[in-house]
Amino acid sequence: MNKKVLALDFDGVIWDSAGECYQVGWRAYQEMTGRALDGRVYERGFLRGRPLARTGHDFFHLLRMMEENPERDLAQVTASEFMSERSHHHEEAVKFDRIFYLLRAHYRDNEHALWVSWQRPYPELLAVLEDWEGKFSGLALATTKDTDSAQSLLATTGRHWPVFGKEFSEHKADQIHGIAQHYKVKPEEVLFIDDLLENLEQVVPTGATVALANWGYNLSDSAHKAQEKNYPVVGFDSLSALFQDFLR
Repeated sequence: MNKKVLALDFDGVIWDSAGECYQVGWRAYQEMTGRALDGRVYERGFLRGRPLARTGHDFFHLLRMMEENPERDLAQVTASEFMSERSHHHEEAVKFDRIFYLLRAHYRDNEHALWVSWQRPYPELLAVLEDWEGKFSGLALATTKDTDSAQSLLATTGRHWPVFGKEFSEHKADQIHGIAQHYKVKPEEVLFIDDLLENLEQVVPTGATVALANWGYNLSDSAHKAQEKNYPVVGFDSLSALFQDFLR
């Protein structure tokens, strides 16, 4: 019997962490700038722009863009426009990134209940995993989140999978190769699910099977672009069929 491994992205696939990213990011931005920001206004804008972001650097740019133009709807910003914005203010972004991850670690390690309350797993996904995770030879996280935070949150569901986080690599292809090596399989024996199309594009050359989650932090045109590339687009109700087909 061939070994088959399931690799899942974390933020936007297993976990709805947008609220935590905002709560920590908002605090980090105020600490860095020394300016008080209206939490309710910034939260609405941040959550609308969340699909553009991947790491702490990106959270800085979302908050900066809102401060520069409070009327700007970040949901209307394209990926290419955001990448252009991201090319500026590099030193500030690096400083913010450092503060962000220190604050996250503080809340995770010292105010764990509060930290967990800012986010939650997708219950529909956990329900599917209850039926299917035992049928795979191995399971793992491939995420740009820091490893300690992903492990801590996943453990609240009773799961203890290996985590290939941002410390391992921020490139998903590297993570898939790492997961394949960990389980002593070929990348072709890994199924990878992510909510960001660009991550699937990174992984396809490895030979792994990929699918786009239609929940999470998708950009509005992601599903259409994925279908044009013949990547499966799955919802909670079609995951079982995807798993069954992959495990044949």
